[in-house]
Amino acid sequence: MSYMISNLGLLIRAIPMTLWLALLSTVFGLLLGVIGALFQIHKTPICAKLTMIYLTIIRGIPALILIYVAYYGLPKFIIAFGRTIGQTWTLNTIPNIVFAVTALAIERSAYFTEMVRSAILSVDAGQMEAAKAVGMTTLQSYRRVIFPQAIVTALPNFGNLFIGAIKGSSLAYVVGVMEITATANIEACRSYRYIELYVAISIIYWVINTFFGQIFRISEKKLSRYKAHA
Repeated sequence: MSYMISNLGLLIRAIPMTLWLALLSTVFGLLLGVIGALFQIHKTPICAKLTMIYLTIIRGIPALILIYVAYYGLPKFIIAFGRTIGQTWTLNTIPNIVFAVTALAIERSAYFTEMVRSAILSVDAGQMEAAKAVGMTTLQSYRRVIFPQAIVTALPNFGNLFIGAIKGSSLAYVVGVMEITATANIEACRSYRYIELYVAISIIYWVINTFFGQIFRISEKKLSRYKAHA
């Protein structure tokens, strides 16, 4: 127990990197999810089919494999592309977190797409028709009418996906990103006190996820009351 307590400071200092990974992968994953959902809802012929293929592929690949592909494959692809346009790029200065976030965002996007699609379809179709009837464009209708209502429906799933992103960020240690798990692994390899350190980070993850879970539950209740009075 004393060893766990003595290393808490070391592990706590790695929390910002874990949250940064979760936040970035969530933001970019959500952006991709919104695009994918709109393609599916509006049934754009080519884009809708490509989106379905993309979702099928991404859902079938473990996040760990995506991280490896991004870390080892993406630089080679970028360098090869640069050569085709007569440019010589070096990627040695790109932080490893970029590759981890890219992979995790792609993995999250497959689930955000379904979340956004379901949330938008839960809004009565007449809302879009009414918005267009008063002169709004499709973009304005989504921004002012559809999205505000869809957020209430999507919030519970969004909370679960964000917490999943926090847990999923632990995979970034395989490419050298110094988040909580990587920090614990390095210390464990030095001291051979694996059990104590893994128990410690388990507690830290539990506290973080419980904290954010409570925030999302409170937000959901407030938005639900707002929707009821709207």
